[in-house]
Amino acid sequence: MIRIRAAYLVGVDIWQIEGAKTRFAMTLDDAERNGTPHSIKPTDIDATWTRGLTHASLVSYSWDGLPLSKSTIYESKRPIPACWAERCVRACIRSRINADYLTWEAIVEITPKTVSQLIGAGRTECTTQMVDLLRAVFPPCTGEHVVFREHYPPYAFVLYIEPETAFSKEYDSVREYAAAVLALLGQSKFVPQPHLFGDVILTHGIGAGVPERTLFAAGLGLLPIDRVAHRGISLPMSVLDIAAYFRYAGQLQHVADRLRNLPFYKQQVMEYIARLKKESTLERGYGAVFLSDREYQVYQQVRAAEIMDEIRRLLEHNSVSIHNTSPHSETNSIDLSNPLTTPRTFDVFEAFADIVPKAERDLREAMRVVSGRVAALSDFLRDRVMVDTNTANRSLQRRIWWLTVVVTIATVVGAVIAIAGFVLKWQSCRS
Repeated sequence: MIRIRAAYLVGVDIWQIEGAKTRFAMTLDDAERNGTPHSIKPTDIDATWTRGLTHASLVSYSWDGLPLSKSTIYESKRPIPACWAERCVRACIRSRINADYLTWEAIVEITPKTVSQLIGAGRTECTTQMVDLLRAVFPPCTGEHVVFREHYPPYAFVLYIEPETAFSKEYDSVREYAAAVLALLGQSKFVPQPHLFGDVILTHGIGAGVPERTLFAAGLGLLPIDRVAHRGISLPMSVLDIAAYFRYAGQLQHVADRLRNLPFYKQQVMEYIARLKKESTLERGYGAVFLSDREYQVYQQVRAAEIMDEIRRLLEHNSVSIHNTSPHSETNSIDLSNPLTTPRTFDVFEAFADIVPKAERDLREAMRVVSGRVAALSDFLRDRVMVDTNTANRSLQRRIWWLTVVVTIATVVGAVIAIAGFVLKWQSCRS
């Protein structure tokens, strides 16, 4: 059985802070704010929420044990559920801002024996406890919350364990170590194929959930202890990149949802035309409804393309993305199937690594639908305006013709009357 040296729960919580319909606000716990929501500019978020918190260092390590980065995290002072009082060593948090979004990243150190307790709690109860812990640690906010609606749980997270000794000292191969990891989790049948991802073994997360939202990562060996920073935390960069990958997928999904909430996506072309006709005239509907919707659509679609490009640039340095596009990634699936037992199903990394490409595909499809319907509506309205203009011109021409006839007749009648009056006057003068 694997002996655990340290365990960390790493979760993400995403909020839209730019271009949101509801202004982003945080509930600050200090007496100065009285616990009321306080609107904060994106540039002031870090300075505001970190006030009075104790900071620590987060050091990330590469697959070969070399330190890659060092960043500041802050120890949360928020109360946690009573069931976690003796199981939580410390809860830290940091904010990550990119594109239109703020992401809270919680890194919670839990006691080694807590892992066994969670596994024994059952699928639903286990996930509920972890979700309750993360909800307590994340700062309370209001605004546009990015919720993972497709699957439970509401947050994406990875549970990472570091063994007391390197796997190579107790196991003959990574395959044996992966089997020990599954034995620790009580996963013997109907689970995804584990995967060697750099310096961790990835497998299905404990509790209720899917690899697209929850993962379990077991380290292959010990990480160097951060002796420089006070109460520092050491984690593999692979684990932090998994959390970042969850973050990017959630943001792309939310951008696609923003486009799917546009009238041009929610309504078919003929439905939208019927909506315009509800105005007094189609021309009025064009000016009062279509142009306003079109202006908002242009902004959202341009911003969606910019966000997608920004995330793609960030993914160039993400180990999940790099590993996913590597020709060697397929060979890292760990086959533990036995002809005498039920074989494993799909590769856990393959399922997880598809969440960003899938979100990007969904976003591109939403962009295609919106662009197509806008083009169709623009063509229809242009043609309708041309028809109405030609009809109006013909009507005007007819009115001008009849007016000309009337004026001509009136002129002739006036001339006849004038001539008749002149003749009568001339005759009167002669007599």
